[in-house]
Amino acid sequence: MTQAKELIAKMLFAFAAAISVAAVLVICIFIFGNGIPAIAEIGFSNFLFGTTWQPSSDIYPLYEASLAASAALLVVVLLIQGWLCSQIAFGLVRDDLDKGMTGMIAGFIVARGGGVGFLAAIVLYLLISDNDKIRADYAYNKELQRIEDEETERQLVALHARLEAAKAGKLQDEEK
Repeated sequence: MTQAKELIAKMLFAFAAAISVAAVLVICIFIFGNGIPAIAEIGFSNFLFGTTWQPSSDIYPLYEASLAASAALLVVVLLIQGWLCSQIAFGLVRDDLDKGMTGMIAGFIVARGGGVGFLAAIVLYLLISDNDKIRADYAYNKELQRIEDEETERQLVALHARLEAAKAGKLQDEEK
Protein backbone atom coordinates (compact mmCIF):
# COMPACT_ATOMS: atom_id res chain seq x y z
CA MET A 1 0.00 0.00 0.00
CA THR A 2 2.84 2.40 0.81
CA GLN A 3 4.41 1.72 -2.57
CA ALA A 4 1.18 2.78 -4.25
CA LYS A 5 1.08 5.95 -2.12
CA GLU A 6 4.70 6.69 -2.97
CA LEU A 7 3.99 6.18 -6.67
CA ILE A 8 0.98 8.50 -6.49
CA ALA A 9 3.03 11.13 -4.64
CA LYS A 10 5.83 10.81 -7.22
CA MET A 11 3.37 11.22 -10.06
CA LEU A 12 1.75 14.21 -8.34
CA PHE A 13 5.09 15.93 -7.83
CA ALA A 14 6.17 15.17 -11.39
CA PHE A 15 2.88 16.62 -12.64
CA ALA A 16 3.31 19.73 -10.46
CA ALA A 17 6.90 20.14 -11.67
CA ALA A 18 5.80 19.78 -15.30
CA ILE A 19 3.09 22.42 -14.80
CA SER A 20 5.62 24.76 -13.17
CA VAL A 21 8.11 24.31 -16.00
CA ALA A 22 5.38 24.81 -18.59
CA ALA A 23 4.22 27.98 -16.83
CA VAL A 24 7.76 29.37 -16.79
CA LEU A 25 8.16 28.53 -20.48
CA VAL A 26 4.87 30.26 -21.34
CA ILE A 27 5.95 33.33 -19.38
CA CYS A 28 9.34 33.37 -21.15
CA ILE A 29 7.72 32.98 -24.57
CA PHE A 30 5.29 35.78 -23.74
CA ILE A 31 8.06 38.09 -22.51
CA PHE A 32 10.39 37.39 -25.42
CA GLY A 33 7.54 37.52 -27.91
CA ASN A 34 6.59 41.01 -26.77
CA GLY A 35 10.16 42.12 -26.13
CA ILE A 36 11.81 41.21 -29.43
CA PRO A 37 9.86 43.77 -31.51
CA ALA A 38 10.74 46.46 -28.95
CA ILE A 39 14.42 45.51 -29.01
CA ALA A 40 14.37 45.52 -32.80
CA GLU A 41 12.81 48.98 -32.78
CA ILE A 42 15.27 50.42 -30.25
CA GLY A 43 18.34 48.54 -31.48
CA PHE A 44 20.15 45.78 -29.60
CA SER A 45 23.20 47.82 -28.55
CA ASN A 46 21.04 50.79 -27.51
CA PHE A 47 18.81 48.40 -25.56
CA LEU A 48 21.77 46.98 -23.62
CA PHE A 49 23.94 50.08 -23.26
CA GLY A 50 21.50 52.97 -23.65
CA THR A 51 21.17 55.53 -20.85
CA THR A 52 17.58 56.66 -21.36
CA TRP A 53 14.46 54.67 -20.72
CA GLN A 54 11.15 55.72 -22.16
CA PRO A 55 8.52 53.13 -21.36
CA SER A 56 5.28 53.20 -23.24
CA SER A 57 1.87 52.03 -22.11
CA ASP A 58 2.67 48.63 -23.69
CA ILE A 59 4.50 47.49 -20.55
CA TYR A 60 1.41 47.31 -18.32
CA PRO A 61 -0.07 44.15 -19.96
CA LEU A 62 3.27 42.43 -19.43
CA TYR A 63 3.13 43.30 -15.74
CA GLU A 64 -0.46 42.06 -15.49
CA ALA A 65 0.35 38.77 -17.19
CA SER A 66 3.32 38.04 -14.93
CA LEU A 67 1.24 38.95 -11.86
CA ALA A 68 -1.55 36.56 -12.87
CA ALA A 69 0.93 33.75 -13.58
CA SER A 70 2.63 34.30 -10.22
CA ALA A 71 -0.71 34.14 -8.41
CA ALA A 72 -1.66 30.92 -10.20
CA LEU A 73 1.66 29.29 -9.36
CA LEU A 74 1.35 30.38 -5.73
CA VAL A 75 -2.05 28.70 -5.49
CA VAL A 76 -0.64 25.46 -6.93
CA VAL A 77 2.32 25.52 -4.54
CA LEU A 78 0.10 26.18 -1.51
CA LEU A 79 -2.29 23.38 -2.49
CA ILE A 80 0.56 20.89 -2.81
CA GLN A 81 2.11 22.11 0.45
CA GLY A 82 -1.20 21.77 2.33
CA TRP A 83 -1.88 18.31 0.90
CA LEU A 84 1.62 17.06 1.67
CA CYS A 85 1.57 18.42 5.23
CA SER A 86 -1.81 16.83 5.91
CA GLN A 87 -0.64 13.47 4.53
CA ILE A 88 2.44 13.52 6.75
CA ALA A 89 0.44 14.64 9.77
CA PHE A 90 -2.34 12.07 9.31
CA GLY A 91 0.31 9.37 9.67
CA LEU A 92 1.37 10.81 13.03
CA VAL A 93 -1.95 11.58 14.73
CA ARG A 94 -3.29 9.44 17.57
CA ASP A 95 -6.97 10.41 17.92
CA ASP A 96 -9.91 12.03 16.12
CA LEU A 97 -9.29 15.46 17.67
CA ASP A 98 -5.81 15.48 16.18
CA LYS A 99 -7.21 14.44 12.78
CA GLY A 100 -9.68 17.33 12.85
CA MET A 101 -6.96 19.82 13.80
CA THR A 102 -4.74 18.41 11.06
CA GLY A 103 -7.43 19.03 8.45
CA MET A 104 -7.99 22.59 9.66
CA ILE A 105 -4.27 23.31 9.72
CA ALA A 106 -3.93 21.99 6.16
CA GLY A 107 -6.66 24.45 5.21
CA PHE A 108 -4.74 27.29 6.82
CA ILE A 109 -1.61 26.24 4.95
CA VAL A 110 -3.52 26.22 1.66
CA ALA A 111 -5.13 29.59 2.35
CA ARG A 112 -2.27 31.50 3.96
CA GLY A 113 0.96 29.53 3.77
CA GLY A 114 3.16 27.52 6.10
CA GLY A 115 4.00 30.23 8.64
CA VAL A 116 0.37 31.10 9.31
CA GLY A 117 -0.52 27.39 9.33
CA PHE A 118 2.10 26.71 11.99
CA LEU A 119 0.87 29.56 14.20
CA ALA A 120 -2.74 28.46 13.67
CA ALA A 121 -1.74 24.92 14.69
CA ILE A 122 -0.34 26.13 18.00
CA VAL A 123 -3.35 28.35 18.74
CA LEU A 124 -5.88 25.66 17.75
CA TYR A 125 -4.11 23.03 19.83
CA LEU A 126 -4.08 25.23 22.91
CA LEU A 127 -7.69 26.33 22.45
CA ILE A 128 -9.24 22.97 21.65
CA SER A 129 -7.22 20.61 23.83
CA ASP A 130 -7.88 20.34 27.53
CA ASN A 131 -5.10 20.03 30.11
CA ASP A 132 -5.38 16.24 30.28
CA LYS A 133 -4.82 15.89 26.52
CA ILE A 134 -1.88 18.29 26.61
CA ARG A 135 -0.33 16.34 29.49
CA ALA A 136 -0.93 13.00 27.74
CA ASP A 137 0.57 14.30 24.48
CA TYR A 138 3.57 15.65 26.38
CA ALA A 139 4.12 12.33 28.17
CA TYR A 140 3.74 10.39 24.92
CA ASN A 141 6.22 12.62 23.07
CA LYS A 142 8.63 12.54 26.01
CA GLU A 143 8.54 8.72 25.93
CA LEU A 144 9.17 8.69 22.17
CA GLN A 145 12.10 11.06 22.69
CA ARG A 146 13.51 8.83 25.48
CA ILE A 147 13.34 5.78 23.18
CA GLU A 148 15.01 7.70 20.37
CA ASP A 149 17.74 8.97 22.73
CA GLU A 150 18.43 5.42 23.96
CA GLU A 151 18.73 4.18 20.37
CA THR A 152 21.06 7.04 19.47
CA GLU A 153 23.21 6.31 22.54
CA ARG A 154 23.33 2.59 21.63
CA GLN A 155 24.45 3.45 18.10
CA LEU A 156 27.08 5.88 19.38
CA VAL A 157 28.52 3.26 21.76
CA ALA A 158 28.66 0.71 18.91
CA LEU A 159 30.29 3.27 16.63
CA HIS A 160 32.84 4.19 19.29
CA ALA A 161 33.68 0.50 19.87
CA ARG A 162 34.08 -0.02 16.13
CA LEU A 163 36.32 3.03 15.87
CA GLU A 164 38.51 1.79 18.72
CA ALA A 165 38.72 -1.64 17.07
CA ALA A 166 39.71 -0.01 13.78
CA LYS A 167 42.44 2.00 15.52
CA ALA A 168 43.75 -1.13 17.18
CA GLY A 169 43.69 -3.00 13.86
CA LYS A 170 41.26 -5.60 15.13
CA LEU A 171 38.63 -5.16 12.40
CA GLN A 172 38.52 -7.98 9.90
CA ASP A 173 38.92 -7.17 6.20
CA GLU A 174 35.26 -7.74 5.33
CA GLU A 175 34.17 -5.24 8.04
CA LYS A 176 36.36 -2.41 6.73
